[in-house]
Amino acid sequence: MPSHTSAKLYAPFARPYSIGFTPLAFKYRANALAIVDFLHGGRGIISGTVKESGTPALPVVRRVRLYRKLDGLLIREAWSKPDGSYQFRGVALQDYYVVAFDHTGNFNAVIRDSIYPDQFTP
Repeated sequence: MPSHTSAKLYAPFARPYSIGFTPLAFKYRANALAIVDFLHGGRGIISGTVKESGTPALPVVRRVRLYRKLDGLLIREAWSKPDGSYQFRGVALQDYYVVAFDHTGNFNAVIRDSIYPDQFTP
């Protein structure tokens, strides 16, 4: 039997679901607050780098969206870091595709298809 207690706090939602909105729950465990995605969550991790094409290929900050390949549902959204890296942790183990958007309007969106997440141990 564990020596600590845990409690689940559920975030209140005032509006109905919309695209990109994921119901989250907050879980208090061992003095750390973690956000758990009960709807689309899992033990997968997807990471990559966004670079501007050219010689050399320079890393850039861009909006990156993760979609489920089965039905095109938007699962997560993030901005890449200044070194171009992005990461989606805690996703279900299924096929996805990632789209990187150029907010400056100079380039078209870039798609990386058929991505299966690596497993991680939280």
